[in-house]
Amino acid sequence: METDKHTLICVRRNDGVERWRCELSEAIRFTPAVSRNNVVVNVNNHLLAIHKDSGYVRWKLLPRFAMSSAPLVIDPPVYPREYVREWKTMETIYVGGWDGRFYSMLVRGRLGFYVKGIRQSDDFSTPEFDLYYSWHKTHKERGIITGNILLRDNILYYTADDKQVYAVTREGLEREPYFMLDVPATNVTVTSTNSPNVTNSFLNSIYVGARDNNFYCLDRLTLKKKWAFAAGFTPAATVLVDDPATPYVYATTANGMVNALQVHSARASKGQPEAPETFAPAWSVPGAGAIAAGGNLVYIGTNPNAAFPAYAGITAVDKASGSVRWKVESNAFFSHFLEFHAGSTTSDDLKIYAIASDNRLICLKERVRDTGLRKVKLPTAEPEQPKMPTKKAKDGEAAPPAADGAAAPPPAEAAK
Repeated sequence: METDKHTLICVRRNDGVERWRCELSEAIRFTPAVSRNNVVVNVNNHLLAIHKDSGYVRWKLLPRFAMSSAPLVIDPPVYPREYVREWKTMETIYVGGWDGRFYSMLVRGRLGFYVKGIRQSDDFSTPEFDLYYSWHKTHKERGIITGNILLRDNILYYTADDKQVYAVTREGLEREPYFMLDVPATNVTVTSTNSPNVTNSFLNSIYVGARDNNFYCLDRLTLKKKWAFAAGFTPAATVLVDDPATPYVYATTANGMVNALQVHSARASKGQPEAPETFAPAWSVPGAGAIAAGGNLVYIGTNPNAAFPAYAGITAVDKASGSVRWKVESNAFFSHFLEFHAGSTTSDDLKIYAIASDNRLICLKERVRDTGLRKVKLPTAEPEQPKMPTKKAKDGEAAPPAADGAAAPPPAEAAK
């Protein structure tokens, strides 16, 4: 989290313990890029790498171009145990520039300054770092990257304002891009699976909205169009993709509606041609963007904030029917519900993070609503014994014995 005094705070998601604080000179321009070991931020076009565990600044470097998007950082398999006089390659950074290019840069480090004291214990040295430009790619018509860059299976996916959806390998090999009818209006969303046994086409797709009022679904491997949803309004927010068990796609439009699209995966039958992937509109509710999807509910944000990606209200909608279970509008306790920090899509791990009016970060976990009803196990009833007919005694005679062996009533009672 970033404060209004340009301090970056790291909080552990499990229990809310603050790990560290890092003071910055200016505000962060784009969303921080988090890798296995680093948090890289853009401050006044400088790249700062902050150690993720301790919070100290490892290096600060200035690229020779103006960056137009958040960087994507990939750590090396193994960091050098100690620096030497030769340059050692460390992180790889992918970022777009305002000059219409896509850059790949390598961060290198070596042993730099060395000061020798009177005693050997007073000797010290410090490493130095630089940026090595491995390759760059110029977009068609100098398209500028303003959205996020995603990495899936060694392939980088992003969009540019030249109406193209790009797929580039880490070595700079470009696949044939997909041309949309207008510039992109949302960030790109990519779903993928590494399991070779899974043939669900829902798990290998790219979703993006364009200003031609269409939401595009592309095949992740070939960049061919699967289907397009004509919303009738300009797409807004980021497309949220649900779990394959409930294959829904939540697309938000500028008229303040969230549309749920039910996706039917491609099907192949023996001796018949493969049926392509299709979709069908399921329902739509008022909202400014989908935050997260649980087991049976999807959480939609309302009243968006203009300063940062957050919502003043939240609505819980049933996936199957589209009916609103409950909603929280602007109140005195919760001021904002964060957009990009929701947890897992499973009901056991789903968490939503909110900011209270007193600037506290609060974690909300999904649970089953307590209705007050309890299951009670009733005792098993004994089966009723059949009644045997009794012979009516005459006056002055003893009544016959009861069928169940009980004592016979007195003659007067039997006569009655």
